[in-house]
Amino acid sequence: MGIGSTTITAQTDAYKFQEVPFMMPVSCDGIHIEILAGVADFKWLTHSQHGLWKWVKVVDAHWTATSITGEVFTVNEHDPGIEFLDENGNQIKETGTWRVILNGDRGSHYKITWTYTFLPNDPDEIYWYFSLLDAKCH
Repeated sequence: MGIGSTTITAQTDAYKFQEVPFMMPVSCDGIHIEILAGVADFKWLTHSQHGLWKWVKVVDAHWTATSITGEVFTVNEHDPGIEFLDENGNQIKETGTWRVILNGDRGSHYKITWTYTFLPNDPDEIYWYFSLLDAKCH
């Protein structure tokens, strides 16, 4: 009988982004509602434990969005995803969901979910691809 031990290494990295500009179209039930614009501050966490992939998510996100009508929205964001890595630890692809809840100062309320894919080596240099999954507007 033998006793063995193994060490599983895990690593969590945090990246801070400030004043990231964005524009976000809002559509519900197939009808374009408006376009929101603003800047975001957030922290992006990555956690690796298995070598060929990492989980990723946004934490501590603080941003507001302004519509073309002047309504200002506060935002609650949740973005779980997975990064896929090659054998050298380089990112090949990231995929996940981007969920936002937007509350406007004039009573508008949007809950929007997209799926996303990030391809860091995209030859067309688009990199980020989004697909609307669900949108609820009140």
